Amino acid sequence: MVAQILKKSNQFGLLFSSADTLDSFSYRSCGLNNGDLMISLLSQTHSLDYKIDQVEPALKQKIDFCCERLIENIISEGRAPSLWGWKEPLMMFWLPFMRAHFPDMKFIHIIRDVRSIRKKHFQGSEKLYLEYFADPVECGQRERFEKIWSSLNLDILAWSKKNLPRKYYMQKIEDLTGENRKEAIEDLLCFTGLKRENVDKLAGLAKTLRPFEATPRSGIVAKALEVFGYI
Repeated sequence: MVAQILKKSNQFGLLFSSADTLDSFSYRSCGLNNGDLMISLLSQTHSLDYKIDQVEPALKQKIDFCCERLIENIISEGRAPSLWGWKEPLMMFWLPFMRAHFPDMKFIHIIRDVRSIRKKHFQGSEKLYLEYFADPVECGQRERFEKIWSSLNLDILAWSKKNLPRKYYMQKIEDLTGENRKEAIEDLLCFTGLKRENVDKLAGLAKTLRPFEATPRSGIVAKALEVFGYI
């Protein structure tokens, strides 16, 4: 939804979709698929609030190569936009590398109430959970997903505040679909440096979120819900 709003503003020189970004990031060129890269990273850092020197040289070389390929693909297609970006949730694993290769980058962190996320998105969370916590605690699939989601997003928040103090913007998806979505869109455009134009039209792109039962949570999930303003 956010990528669509920015793209429809007609002010971006280039905006990658998830599929474009995955191709440009060239995971396969590294001899690893995306899941392998994430698992390898978490097995070494056990956090997304990490420094590059915590990553072993072999894996660092692969991720650096991916970043360089992203730049090469843009240049090779004869595109040199003054303002460009991409929408790819999995990029959250590589933020320290992204900042090293793109020191002037801005980061928009999209948050959603984890209790509303559907089961189809749980795939792969078990391996991430085991590497992150290094503790095969017995729990249900939803509980495991909510715990790893909360931990990773709190890590991202902590890292971004330290390393992107004026270039980080956190946006709740619910704000872009609620009654005050026009104000939320204006704030989003302002952060990216875009003109606040055609806001009414952009607000019409918002989709209605599926209702869910917002039952209380505990532990790290409750902490994340509180930090991100859901409780």
